[in-house]
Amino acid sequence: MLIFQTLFGWPAILGSLLISLVGIILGRPKWILIGAMLITGFALYLIALPPATFKLVGLTLPLLHLVAMSLVNRGFSSDVLKFKQEHPEGLVVSYVNTPADIKAVTDI
Repeated sequence: MLIFQTLFGWPAILGSLLISLVGIILGRPKWILIGAMLITGFALYLIALPPATFKLVGLTLPLLHLVAMSLVNRGFSSDVLKFKQEHPEGLVVSYVNTPADIKAVTDI
């Protein structure tokens, strides 16, 4: 029972979020992939529940991790600069750990 709770319960959810967050901050896509694999058990549990909302959330959780992994893997700074050149009226919001080249074109 303890193994089941660890793989599908709160320790796996919190662990996957923590590992993925560290992977995003450090720019390590493999860590985000590990986070996606940890949350897959909980996602399968949500998919098995009757309401359709749970099925949608269950399918979305691992996908969000994989999208974050692909963004970290390819580096999206050139995309932000390209967007700002194409849409000068567009709003760019950045985070504290944003690279300096993006902060140069950041509005907020």
